[in-house]
Amino acid sequence: MLGTGALNGALLDLSALAPGSTYPFTYTVSSVACGDATASVLITTTAYPDPGGDTTLVLCSTDPPLDLFDALPGTPDTGGVWTDPFGIEVSGLFVPGSNATGKYAYSLTGSGLCNDTSATMNVIVQQAPNAGTDGEVQLCNTLPYTYDLFNALGPSAQPGGVWTDLDGTGALTGSSLAQDQLEKGVYDFMYVVNVPVCGSDTALVEVTINEAVEVVDTFTTCIARDRTYQLHLVIDGGIPSTYVVTGLPGTLTTTPPYTFISEPLLESETYTVYVRDGTYCNQVTITGGSECVYDDPIYVPESFSPNGDGINDVLVIPGIEGFPGNTVSIFNRWGNELYRASGYDNRSVVWDGVSDSAVIEGLLPTGTYYYVVDLGDGSDVYKGFIFLNR
Repeated sequence: MLGTGALNGALLDLSALAPGSTYPFTYTVSSVACGDATASVLITTTAYPDPGGDTTLVLCSTDPPLDLFDALPGTPDTGGVWTDPFGIEVSGLFVPGSNATGKYAYSLTGSGLCNDTSATMNVIVQQAPNAGTDGEVQLCNTLPYTYDLFNALGPSAQPGGVWTDLDGTGALTGSSLAQDQLEKGVYDFMYVVNVPVCGSDTALVEVTINEAVEVVDTFTTCIARDRTYQLHLVIDGGIPSTYVVTGLPGTLTTTPPYTFISEPLLESETYTVYVRDGTYCNQVTITGGSECVYDDPIYVPESFSPNGDGINDVLVIPGIEGFPGNTVSIFNRWGNELYRASGYDNRSVVWDGVSDSAVIEGLLPTGTYYYVVDLGDGSDVYKGFIFLNR
């Protein structure tokens, strides 16, 4: 047949023929002696069920529902049937993040002379990027450790993202931050998760680097009259508003220079004091004792008033607690011993103006009394008068 353009020798290209039509083709054999002999073939074409082509579809889990038919390549015929990766017939409306991923088949039923046909679509769903939530963390530059910034993003953060050192500290390798390489201050780091098709998500981590607490000066002040002393600690570094001093009672100034001043300590007392701040980056330990020097190691006051008012009710001899082998004796004007004690310590062993003499017992009247204090270490014996005021 002339005019179809579908015939090449004996080969017929059926795709070049319009479906639903009939085409006659004639085969002719010629002979010089016998002439021509012909035979005709009548070709009727039927439309081929076109499902489109096989393809792969990549979606994001946050994409809206999609009709898979619209994603088939070519010009597929309508009216086919979709089956999911499990072979179950479905509508063809795919909901990312809800429907199963895998190979979906679009099948068309053949018509008469044509076989059934199908196309396969491999559906892949990428999870939307999640860099976690912005985080804040406080670290110490006194510790030779690395901190994994990923831990500051929260449990929803996806791994595999890229970190950026926004301040150019040079202390970041991957997600590991060498905290001891940073000076005190605030630094920002960015984490980006990129997912093909879905785009990217970003989170920021703010890192505050705290420095160690230091005790930059230590000194004592001497209180000669009481034979006591006070410890002074000048503190620097860390976070001043969170300074904590333990080991001794005392007060801490609230303005620079930040100074801890202990309550008075007995001359014989030693101390151990611990200093830190709220970051717990470090703890400073200070130990020592009195640095005071006096002409006399003890001080015997001129008077006391055992009248029960809670003020100066007992005879306190500052410094004597440092001589546990001491002896204290009290006499009246006639030389009678009214009180005697060994190991006088101003606390458990102390005179309250009461005589324990068998001759004169009980509360002593207002008056002047004579004392003898022997420190028991071979040094001087202290003698003098003390006024007892009722």
